[in-house]
Amino acid sequence: MVQLFCRCDDGQCHTRFREAPPGSPLAIRNADVHVRGAVGRRGVNTPADVKAVQRALKLIPEKLGGNPGIKDDGIVGPITIGAIETFQRRHFGTDKVDGTVDVRQRTVAKLSSLQPIKLARMDLARAQLDAARECIRAGQTMAMLAGTMAGPGGRRADELAERHFSISRATDRNAALTFLRATFQDMAQVFARQSAFGGDGFTQHFEAEPFSNRGIFGFTALGGFNDMGIFGGIFEAGVEQKWFRRDTIYISAFYDVTTTDDRIQTIVHELAHFVSSKADAITDFAYGDADTPAVAKLSTRDKLHNAESIANFAFEAKFGRAPQHKT
Repeated sequence: MVQLFCRCDDGQCHTRFREAPPGSPLAIRNADVHVRGAVGRRGVNTPADVKAVQRALKLIPEKLGGNPGIKDDGIVGPITIGAIETFQRRHFGTDKVDGTVDVRQRTVAKLSSLQPIKLARMDLARAQLDAARECIRAGQTMAMLAGTMAGPGGRRADELAERHFSISRATDRNAALTFLRATFQDMAQVFARQSAFGGDGFTQHFEAEPFSNRGIFGFTALGGFNDMGIFGGIFEAGVEQKWFRRDTIYISAFYDVTTTDDRIQTIVHELAHFVSSKADAITDFAYGDADTPAVAKLSTRDKLHNAESIANFAFEAKFGRAPQHKT
């Protein structure tokens, strides 16, 4: 079982989804793809479900495995099965091709994540991701300079480390700084990883949520960066969510309407969970800026393992201020 972190509109991370039901206004607005029964080679193949899959394939660009020329006639034949197999081969590899879109499994989730409105969300996220990457680079630089007394940069790094982590109170200051530096190094590695199917760290590890959630910016699994290609392990109401890819940070519907700062902060915050060791977890002890009482009273150890503190440190290292949140 894997721990889920959903960053929500209350500024906190929760461990449960807030999923909109199929056919609800939010699900319709975000073009969520749902089927009631399997479609394809092993499918029940009710016309409504078949049409849903055909329409989804039709709207996905061919370079992403879609089939813009497919007819949405509700009939399963060699063309529809072939289109499903082409899509599966593009995204999951030849050994995962079975020509079937199962209910709430990886294929229908991927079809849903690649609908035009969600691709537009990811275009927006890519713009903010560049800023998030700059925050991580700035945080990494400050973490490396902290404790070195290397001129003005070293003094600023010490001030930031004290403000966000109370580093002078650490039992072992060198060990604390080593942990912080390793965390930022791991976060930087997310962007450096290349996909086996082509693409950069963004296309490999970031995706629009397939099934829309109310009031969530984004979500990921603890330590997902080290779970390459593994699905499932997340349970909701006792049911395993087998569509969930653990090496992914999912960007949610609320991301579309929040502030630029919140978008950047969400990416860095979720990345801290994403690269965390499961045994020595970066979790959520408190939320808010460094001066927020709940954050300020944390121990140095807890601040170093608090995703919000890590994200605040990186943001201030880059922009020289705290992030502005949606009110």
